[in-house]
Amino acid sequence: MRFLRDESGGTVEWLLCIIGGALLAAVIMKYLKPGVQGAAQNMGNALQGK
Repeated sequence: MRFLRDESGGTVEWLLCIIGGALLAAVIMKYLKPGVQGAAQNMGNALQGK
């Protein structure tokens, strides 16, 4: 796990990776949420026979 630590023993790259991943996930969810909600509702309606 040496690549997770910088010269001073910190976990800089790992923190950046987590923060970057969280930001990316937030942006993706922001744009996909309406479509996902619509698809889930359509599937729910289909399962209920509407």
